[in-house]
Amino acid sequence: MNAMANKRTLELKGLDGEERELFRRIREEEDAEAREEVFFRYENLLAFFAHRYASPSYPFDEVYQVAALGLLKAINRFDPDKGTAFSTFAYPTIDGELKRFYRDHGEAVRLPRQLYELKTGLKSLEKESPACRLGPAEIARRLRCTEKELSEAIWASEGCLTLSLEQGAQEGEGGEGRRLSDTLGNECLDLAGAELRVVLEEAMRDLEEREKRVIEDYFFRGMTQTAIARKMGVSQMQVSRLMRQSLEKIRSNLSQQITV
Repeated sequence: MNAMANKRTLELKGLDGEERELFRRIREEEDAEAREEVFFRYENLLAFFAHRYASPSYPFDEVYQVAALGLLKAINRFDPDKGTAFSTFAYPTIDGELKRFYRDHGEAVRLPRQLYELKTGLKSLEKESPACRLGPAEIARRLRCTEKELSEAIWASEGCLTLSLEQGAQEGEGGEGRRLSDTLGNECLDLAGAELRVVLEEAMRDLEEREKRVIEDYFFRGMTQTAIARKMGVSQMQVSRLMRQSLEKIRSNLSQQITV
């Protein structure tokens, strides 16, 4: 009679004999097959949490993996002897895993735990009653904090926001079709090579017109000697000779500049 009563109590609390045996095998034998069986039984929880926490920064698939890690932790930590339903234990475990993930990785600046929890609570209030304009005093009362603490949480959370350089520029920052990265300054390659161009122009001052064309076509336009020969109506051997003469003159002029 007592055995039947105990079994009935366990079933009312959400544990049947088969599930209890699975957890016994996990705890006592570290049975991988039993762990996998429990995982598949509660896999529907993962989609629920993934839909709930997915965001542009962390899409469904990535959040799903974090939720799966939380489910595995719940399976490994669950004590069937307490008689509670596994889902009752798993839900806050997965939820906590996702909240830690977002706290640690979801923001450019990591907030202290107290401020982060206040910010999360504020977001929950906004979702529950988006059309309701609550005053600071009422919000602080619901979140069980002072108005000063609430103000600090709002100020700190705003400091965690970052903008992607790939998003569109706002009006007045460059018009449509431009990204924020397009409005930033960058290294001017033309300016960086200005001094080198002056030196080269000086070194090429004594070249004949044909010699200059050969150097410019080969080194600055990327043409082959064969293409240059075809363009000039001469043989490739003549182009090679012109190039060799030109480089000798340039080398000599550069040496003089260094000496001076």
